[in-house]
Amino acid sequence: MSRSRLSLFEVDSDALAAFSTELRAALTADDRGAVVRLLELAGPPADRVRSAPHAVDVLLASEAYPPSAEVFAALRRVAVERALTLAWTSDSLALEGRLRGFEPLREDEDLARRVDWLLDGHRVPWFLRRPGDTCGCLSGVDREAVSEGLEGLDDPPDELVTFARALANLQAGALCHDTLL
Repeated sequence: MSRSRLSLFEVDSDALAAFSTELRAALTADDRGAVVRLLELAGPPADRVRSAPHAVDVLLASEAYPPSAEVFAALRRVAVERALTLAWTSDSLALEGRLRGFEPLREDEDLARRVDWLLDGHRVPWFLRRPGDTCGCLSGVDREAVSEGLEGLDDPPDELVTFARALANLQAGALCHDTLL
């Protein structure tokens, strides 16, 4: 198993929702021009969207499928530009393991549940997830609760203390991700 570094992004929830709505509308209407403009596509990736039986077909294919890979990359790039701000990246490759396995953290069911929201991906929009990613989102209130909960643990590892402080420094919701950079 390879390890990766976790990064925290501050989320502009309104901008992320607006982007998601625009994308859904363009795909639902099969408006290929709108999809190309929204994703800022040019050249072969734009041609793939324009020539597919339906605009959504390019995004229904696996990201490993070469004709779709550049479209997915553009989709993530635009979503990040519009709604996410990189706030912090861990220096430690052990952070994810500490979050998943530090026993005193896991004994606090409420804290463990919120930490899992940062790792399980189900609160992250589909276009920001890839198979095998570690990612998750927290609202501002939940972010504060995780920060305070981690800081309140007895003798937490340095990785958890640093992560708690990074969460505390955010002003909005948090998105944790290991592969958006």
